[in-house]
Amino acid sequence: MRAQVQLRVPGAGSEYLADPATVNARLQDVVAGARTEILAAQPGGPRSRDLLEVAVARDSAALDRGVELRTVYRDTVRDHPVTAEYARTMSARTGGRPARYATLVGDFERMIIVDRQQAFVSDHIVAGADAHAAWLVTDLTATAQADTAWGAPDTDTPVTGDDTASSTPADTGTTVTPLDTAWG
Repeated sequence: MRAQVQLRVPGAGSEYLADPATVNARLQDVVAGARTEILAAQPGGPRSRDLLEVAVARDSAALDRGVELRTVYRDTVRDHPVTAEYARTMSARTGGRPARYATLVGDFERMIIVDRQQAFVSDHIVAGADAHAAWLVTDLTATAQADTAWGAPDTDTPVTGDDTASSTPADTGTTVTPLDTAWG
């Protein structure tokens, strides 16, 4: 007879984050504790200058600690000057590590994975929830699944921050184009 084995991981589970302020506060805390890497998939299109300024401070602190930061955006953000400026700034850093950026043609889910142990994922469960509600997932099995889904943007073809969406490959739903002078 084979013995049953149960693995219990303390703190494993998920936390519902109901609104953008709560999501951003938890994201700030988790990113501040990042040790090795932050993987971000941001399909929502261009972000405001205010949001990107907050991101510069938060992400620079992580990069200064030696954390690797890789972000993928929708290809359409290439035509957004504020995002291109952010990407150039973060990719050309001389202190700490530079950030790496890519764009993806087609749809994908929003998520941020920190140290492959915590994942922020969009909410698709709570009826009537804010469009920016999310879950902070700490279950390692679920985090590994999110990490596998994120893996598609792993490519090394550089693109300058001056490229536009119209200069990238046609929409096949799978094309990933890194931006080495773009955003985060």
